Amino acid sequence: MTISVVIRNRNEGAHLGHVLHALSLQDTPAEVILVDNASEDDSLAIATRFGAKIVSIDHDAFTYGRALNVGLRAASGEVCVILSAHSLPIGPRFLSDCTKPFAEDPRIAAVRCLFAGNLQDALRWMEPELLIGSEDLRNVIAKGPCASGCAIRRSVWEQVPFDESVESNEDKLWALAVLKRGYAIYSTTHATFAYLKAFTSLEHVRREHRMRVGILRATGLMATRPGNIAADLCRAVFRNAPAAALKTIAYGIVQAYYRVRQSHDARQQPRSGSLY
Repeated sequence: MTISVVIRNRNEGAHLGHVLHALSLQDTPAEVILVDNASEDDSLAIATRFGAKIVSIDHDAFTYGRALNVGLRAASGEVCVILSAHSLPIGPRFLSDCTKPFAEDPRIAAVRCLFAGNLQDALRWMEPELLIGSEDLRNVIAKGPCASGCAIRRSVWEQVPFDESVESNEDKLWALAVLKRGYAIYSTTHATFAYLKAFTSLEHVRREHRMRVGILRATGLMATRPGNIAADLCRAVFRNAPAAALKTIAYGIVQAYYRVRQSHDARQQPRSGSLY
């Protein structure tokens, strides 16, 4: 089974080299397609150095779905792995692990890779699950493919391209569409990736908001309910803040205790066996 890797990029030179280096160390060969969105840094030079095929999309023409379609049209692999330019594949078997399910089950349209920054997501490698049929929106958001780290069957994409009109969530909306056609999505695999780029709390909130708005516009469905904002705020202030303060104080006391003990313990006979 041939593999292509499609990476969307805009001014990600600080991270792109690490991602391409990791791909060059994989035990399975793959062509790499870089979809560049008018980068002004050294991204293109880095991609050229690693032998990636570069396709471009104008800044004004960019949407997330259009960038993916441009990259997939340029790809030749039967399976296409989609990564962000700051998504680092972990380990030399990343590509073989995330593409293996396609050979085992012809119903599989996509594989969700595991995000190492989310403990609940990382634990899913022990809980294989197949999404089949017309799944509800919240289940697809939680367990469907994410365009920062996933793999898709190219022949299914040829039937159902990514929606180029939406601002975000092109991956979740694509998943909903292929599930309704009778395909399946493998929601866990051993293939793990991590973000090289740190997002601030404000950036995270804005991304989540963009996701909710995009879903609502495209489907008329709410990804999450607004809830009682005043009650949630009170709980955050009066429950979480004191708990965090107490944890900080307790941690400081324990640290101080062990700092005082260090001279005394250093003079004692070392213990054998387990350190903890």
